[in-house]
Amino acid sequence: MKIRLGFVSNSSSSSFIVLTNAADKFGYREHKNFIATEEDIIKLRNYGFNETTTTDPFSYPIKYNENLEPTAMGFFVACNQDEVLDFLVSNNIPFKASCQYGNEYISYKKDSNHVLKAFNFGHHICMYGDNDFDIKSLMEIGIEPIQKIPTEEFIGEFNED
Repeated sequence: MKIRLGFVSNSSSSSFIVLTNAADKFGYREHKNFIATEEDIIKLRNYGFNETTTTDPFSYPIKYNENLEPTAMGFFVACNQDEVLDFLVSNNIPFKASCQYGNEYISYKKDSNHVLKAFNFGHHICMYGDNDFDIKSLMEIGIEPIQKIPTEEFIGEFNED
């Protein structure tokens, strides 16, 4: 588990969406590897996920609309999303996430051997300004536009002492 020392801001805000079977009714069949099982949903509820009508982690949290059938389980965390990521991947629960205030997109398909992580340069520029923005300098410090991280390696990140 990683522990953050010093100043902690809400710049680590993250939203997680896990689609449920109800999403199939609304044309999400192409996302079949992102659909949670009933067992997954029980684990999600116990962890603190709530039903939602949104299927987009960049739009969550939105107010639950009682007139629509829930299509997903959602979770929002103001900082330290590592615990949520570890919970989801360790339990083989598929998800899509907006992390670091939308600077990162992270997803995991059920039974996948990797986690997909994509850095959103647009959000980064919007938040920090476009003066002298240089993608090469970000890549030099290890911020790659898209990464496929092996599942075991990804989980291992959170189990370091």
